[in-house]
Amino acid sequence: MSVSHLLEDFGTLSSGDTIEMTDVLLEEERLEAFEKGYQAGWDDSVKAQEGQAGHVSAEFARAVEDIDFTQKEAFRTILEGVRPLIMQIVETVLPAVARETLSPRLSEIIMQQVAVHGRRTVLVCVAPGQSAALDVADLGEGQVSVSVEEDATLSPDQVQVRFEDGAEQEIDLHDTIARIATAIDAYFTTALAEEQRKSA
Repeated sequence: MSVSHLLEDFGTLSSGDTIEMTDVLLEEERLEAFEKGYQAGWDDSVKAQEGQAGHVSAEFARAVEDIDFTQKEAFRTILEGVRPLIMQIVETVLPAVARETLSPRLSEIIMQQVAVHGRRTVLVCVAPGQSAALDVADLGEGQVSVSVEEDATLSPDQVQVRFEDGAEQEIDLHDTIARIATAIDAYFTTALAEEQRKSA
């Protein structure tokens, strides 16, 4: 049995209107098809460019975030590494430097008083056994009479400058060094806490 009755026969033309295609109409159809294709290609290109730009922006943002994290991590590592070194310098080097600069500091205190109150007798009190470390002649710079006396109530890191009018000034090396150490330790504690807060 044949199935030809189920299929449309294109062998004969339908009796409908015929379409006449002139060169102008054909050119207009071609131009419209070209413009539609060009616009579709342009839209696809813009979408692809936006997608790629978004991808690059996301990668760049991740890279900057990684660099920022790495910088913070490096700074925290440096702080943690330098802290013990600085504290060791404060504990070992600073006391020696303070003792070496004690005479110039005493001389400065004495000469400030001389500048304000004129020449007067000065008594420098030190702990027992510490008087040999001071050069009395240099303390007054030849302008004022300075004598050194040992005082059992003073520790080796304490020096008192007593003036004849009853004024006193004390230098406590141990206390000064302890305050410096506390300030440095507080700086590191605060800086590390701030870095920890930033990276949280």
